[in-house]
Amino acid sequence: MDVPTTNVSADTYGQAATNLVAGSNLEQTIQEIMDMGGDNWDRDTVSLALRVANNNSVRAIDYLLLKIILDYIHSTEDL
Repeated sequence: MDVPTTNVSADTYGQAATNLVAGSNLEQTIQEIMDMGGDNWDRDTVSLALRVANNNSVRAIDYLLLKIILDYIHSTEDL
């Protein structure tokens, strides 16, 4: 019985690569992420998150959301 093989690492790389932004898409992505965050994220914060995430927009948004969660947790510790 032949079992079909798939190249999982290539598929994973392909999915990760589609989340990367560069060039003219970078400015558009920064603006879209800022819009998603309402007034929570300014341009510098979003740019920093993208740099830390190696221009992976999904990971950058994860970092920004994690910061909101951590800030909330720290603000309620004294209650």
